Amino acid sequence: MSVFSSNYKKEEIMKTFVEVFNGIISNKEETLKGYEEVIKELTYTKDLDDKINGLEKEAK
Repeated sequence: MSVFSSNYKKEEIMKTFVEVFNGIISNKEETLKGYEEVIKELTYTKDLDDKINGLEKEAK
């Protein structure tokens, strides 16, 4: 592999990264909304807490 092709690949990777990152930034609100929904889903523990409480009551 020549230095030219190595530099070319590095430049292409950097260019692609910037394009994708800019796409995320331009769709910032939509991206954040998606993350908020995932966070809500991951942090909702009421059902698990209820199950744990029920099992603890049975164990006593």
